[in-house]
Amino acid sequence: MSLRIENAMLAAENWNLKHKIGTLVKIRGDNDEIVDGRTRSEAWVPDGYQYPVIMLTGKSGWYRLSRVTPNE
Repeated sequence: MSLRIENAMLAAENWNLKHKIGTLVKIRGDNDEIVDGRTRSEAWVPDGYQYPVIMLTGKSGWYRLSRVTPNE
């Protein structure tokens, strides 16, 4: 396993330890627009990818965890 994947898995694990499903978040979109959202999954690294992702309520697909910031 590559170091990049190991780091991505660690980032997902750290997120999951600190933030439960249903966490209110800010999401940075493709055009850098910031919108409010809520998580609907834990973070994970999909097979074949090298970055952590998370699913959001009302959104299809997943988002890179790097685009999601918890409202704290």
